[in-house]
Amino acid sequence: AWEESLEAFQKYVFLNPDQPNPQDSLGEMYLRLGRYDEATAAFHRALALDRRFNWTRMHQIMLELERGAVEAAATLAESPEVRLSDPLLKGFWDNLRFEILMRQDDLRGEEALALSRTQECETDPRGWAQLARIRAREGRTAEVGQALERLIAAQDATSGAGPDTTALAHQVHGILASSQGHPLLAAGHYLRAAELERHWFVAGSLRTAAARAYLQGNDAASALHALEPILRVNPHHAEATALAARARAALRS
Repeated sequence: AWEESLEAFQKYVFLNPDQPNPQDSLGEMYLRLGRYDEATAAFHRALALDRRFNWTRMHQIMLELERGAVEAAATLAESPEVRLSDPLLKGFWDNLRFEILMRQDDLRGEEALALSRTQECETDPRGWAQLARIRAREGRTAEVGQALERLIAAQDATSGAGPDTTALAHQVHGILASSQGHPLLAAGHYLRAAELERHWFVAGSLRTAAARAYLQGNDAASALHALEPILRVNPHHAEATALAARARAALRS
């Protein structure tokens, strides 16, 4: 199925050689398959056709994160060439900035970004979603509930735009369980959130979170099971590969 999809995108590029979107779509497919050099080349071709095609820049950030190159991703995210006029793109872009800050263990940076989003637009559900995640990591349960209430109100105000509330609830409960010393319970919530998540990149991050929690709870077999869908498609995924190696080592010991 993946090879058929790849052929379809290659045909899309052949039929539209002067458009950046086909090159970007082909690059994203290569990215999902872990064919990073080919993805990089496709992204470069897309930007050569249109330097302002910021969806490609977003996918370049994803590529660096999948490689485990967090600082390179951070540099791309702060590119002065980026102009985010598309609200949908801005939402995705901010989510990647949150992911970078989380991997840098910069909780205050995450909080500042989340608060700026909620202050900029009180009906932006993604800002409240991120604030709920932050408060969960801090163990501030009452404020988690308040942020989730604001998220639901924002979802209603925007006709359901934003993250899946059920997926988010599982993610937040997973973070709370982890902060309270229940890694196996956390892992179960992360996996359920991954199953409900619509975007492949976010689902992958949730699966790696589940694997980390399983390893913390000394369940290496379940950690490998959580990672299997990632590694089946992309055997070069840096974080998933490292976690799988830890799990296999634990099973051998």
